Formats: sequence, C-alpha cells, structure tokens
Amino acid sequence: MAVVLMSATAMAAIDISTTVGTTAPASNVTLSLSTLNYTPNVSNTIGYGWKGDTRRDIGQTFTTTSAFTLDKITLQVQFVGSAAPGASYSLSLYQFASSSSLTSASTLGTWEGALPDAATLVPGAYNFSSGTVGPFLTFDIPDVALSSGVTYGFVLSYTSLTASETMNFWVKGGGYYAGGQQIETSVAGATTFTNSGGNDLLFYIQSVPEPSAHALISTGAMLVPALLLLRKKQP
Repeated sequence: MAVVLMSATAMAAIDISTTVGTTAPASNVTLSLSTLNYTPNVSNTIGYGWKGDTRRDIGQTFTTTSAFTLDKITLQVQFVGSAAPGASYSLSLYQFASSSSLTSASTLGTWEGALPDAATLVPGAYNFSSGTVGPFLTFDIPDVALSSGVTYGFVLSYTSLTASETMNFWVKGGGYYAGGQQIETSVAGATTFTNSGGNDLLFYIQSVPEPSAHALISTGAMLVPALLLLRKKQP
C-alpha cells in the first residue's frame, strides 16, 4: 500500500472561498465597523490600497466582546485593479497583546485563496454614495475559535506581486473603531506592522451559526422530502 507524505507547508495551504456580494452581510455578524456605525460622507470615507506591485499587505485588528468561532471576514471594495481579478493571495490571522499593539503575539493560521475572476470582480473604481456602493468581498476561512476580550487581526497578501495587482477597500478615517486599528507591512511574512494614519477598514466579522440554527436548517431539509412522499401516497 502506497503512503503519500505531505509537507507541513502543503498541509497548511487550505483554500479560502472568496465571494462577491452586492449587499453587506446581515446574519451572524459578531463585530463590524460599517456605515451603520457612523454618518458617512466623502470626507470621512476613503479608499485605501492593498497592493502587489509596490507591495503593501493590509489588514485590520479587532477585539472580541464574546467567545465565538470565526467563520467569515467581509470588506467593502472601492477600487479593483486590472490584474487583481483571479490573483492568488494569502490571509493570515494573528493574536495581539492589545488593541494598540502592532506586533502579533502569535500566528493562528495562514491560508491561501484566489480572487474571483473579472466577470465577478469587475475592475474599476466605485464612487462613494451613502455607503451603499460595493461590492462586498467575503473571505470564508477555515473556522477558528476566538476567545472573549482578546485582540485579533487579519492581514491580506498577494502572492505574485505583479503590476496593477491592487485593490482599494473603503476605510473610515479618524480612528473611529476603538477595538483595533488598520495595519500594513511591505515585508513578506511580517508579524510587526505599522498603522495607516488612524484609518480603519470597514469590516464585518461573522461567526459560525449556532447549532440550533444548523438543526433548524437540517430539520427543514429533511421535512420537505417527507412531506412530498406523504403527498404522493395520498389517494
């Protein structure tokens, strides 16, 4: 019997499901900094770039108010460069000592993914209008259990670092979000970051649905075929 050995690096490279939506997440949102948190306008909401060609890895830290299992992270897009669609990237999740810390205490995981193609993630700029302009880019990462009252952070990094491989995300200026900060680095694999002048990414942190929600979904899925079968048996 042949035994296939996989390296630790290969085993760690778990694909991320990356999707595009026209509306903000509405279910299981545990933490967020969104246009619902403040009155947005053109002077306090701007785009900030995640870049490949002039490397800028960017992310955001956040502090939990309860224990939950992290499921998805969503950001709102302001600009898509011509080489961004289809580009490969990695997302790293860190734990920090505090909301003011710029150095990670530990790395919880690094996963790989690919951005949607140009038909879904259309290149171009999106003008701000009352916070309704998207698209919303969602990163569905492997589930990670987070503790209450702890500061975590995620960082996005392009893999190939090619020209026009850039994407801007909407940010709220002025350091509005007290539980964390926007972070960035130009160094591959860095765990110490710099702050982006007090701006914070507009972000949504979603948790895994409660078991009761899963049970309701499963029960409903099982009930429909049973009802159909019952109808067929009736004269």
